[in-house]
Amino acid sequence: MLKRIFASHFLRSSSIFFIGAIVGSIFNYLFAMSMGRMMGPTNYGVLVALFSLMALITIPTGVVATVAIRFTAAFKTRNEIGKIQSLFYLLSKNIFYIALAVAVILAAAAGPINKFLNIPSRLPTILLGVAIIFMFLIAVTRGILQGLQKFTQLSLNISIDPFIKLLLGLTLVYFGLNVNGALLALIVAVAAAYYLSFVALKNMSFNFRREQAQIDTAAIKSYFKDVFWAFLILTLFVNIDIILVKHFLSAEQAGYYGALSTMGKIVMFISLPITGVMFPMVTGLYEKGEKHWRLLFGSLGLIMILGLAVIAFYFAFPQFAVKALFGSQYLSVARFLPLFGLAILLYSLSYAFVNYFLSIKKRLFLWPLTLIALLEPVLIWLYHDSFLTIIKILILVFGLTLAALVMLYILSKKPQLSQLLSKS
Repeated sequence: MLKRIFASHFLRSSSIFFIGAIVGSIFNYLFAMSMGRMMGPTNYGVLVALFSLMALITIPTGVVATVAIRFTAAFKTRNEIGKIQSLFYLLSKNIFYIALAVAVILAAAAGPINKFLNIPSRLPTILLGVAIIFMFLIAVTRGILQGLQKFTQLSLNISIDPFIKLLLGLTLVYFGLNVNGALLALIVAVAAAYYLSFVALKNMSFNFRREQAQIDTAAIKSYFKDVFWAFLILTLFVNIDIILVKHFLSAEQAGYYGALSTMGKIVMFISLPITGVMFPMVTGLYEKGEKHWRLLFGSLGLIMILGLAVIAFYFAFPQFAVKALFGSQYLSVARFLPLFGLAILLYSLSYAFVNYFLSIKKRLFLWPLTLIALLEPVLIWLYHDSFLTIIKILILVFGLTLAALVMLYILSKKPQLSQLLSKS
């Protein structure tokens, strides 16, 4: 089964998307490492906390991108190109107004937010709001590119903004702008990537000025709600720990934990291209009434192989990994790397399952996922005496999540599993 998958369009597309994502991830990690080294633990802790806040605020961007991918892939399968253009117009118009409102609210609430996160200045929070506007807009264009399976254009786009962010961030932080410099670099980078994604779609003869065909907005709104619910949980899973650590522990400890989290999430970042390719392909097969379980199992297998390889490296060379990525001042977190990587592998597998269910319009996972997700903030609020305790909580929560999703899949896919077992 895996041999057929590896020889397929799925592997070729995954490779293209993977290369772009890896290049982007390398630049992102160089940015994170450089900021950690140049700012020191205290200022880096502020930056990581703001980025985690940004991840929570921009949950709708992941939702919008997923909606764009799902419906673009479906319209492409049915050769309804005019509806893809209508989808672009509808999503872009609405997301801009939402993003603008979010930026204004964030600026107005900068005082209370900074007090909770122990940030001395209001300006970083205001700059974050500006960056969020462009992050909302680019979700639409990238989502449509992914739904069209234009992975070459998408790969180029997702690698360009980390590159700009790195170069500009290094320059601005070097000249003493610190957190503000990093955020300014983010604004310029995302704005440039949005413009380039817009150009990529325009080169495909897209008409951006008016709607081209009637689309079922009620179906889009209904799907949007389910995706928003799912992405809210997925985003909270890997960000609420950082925010709570910033609240409960010292600024220096929060910086150390932020570095640990960034290194551990390498496991997640290398798995995202696999899930990203799986989603529109499964959608296309589902729309045509064809079998799609091979894509799910192939994706899970690739995620396992890559994730375990990273964890094995962390287990064998933890101090080397920390020195190479963040420098000697962060060596105290080296012993936690393998366990944190394991937690993120469990999360990455769960993330793939959730995206699979969303691609076939199944919402049966939402309530079990919600109940499990409540455990993480409660347990960390009660037990946060050490990094090890927090990591054990993450392993418990993500392990329960994966187990629940596997059980739900087994219950919903008995015929397909029986066929798989009969062929093995």
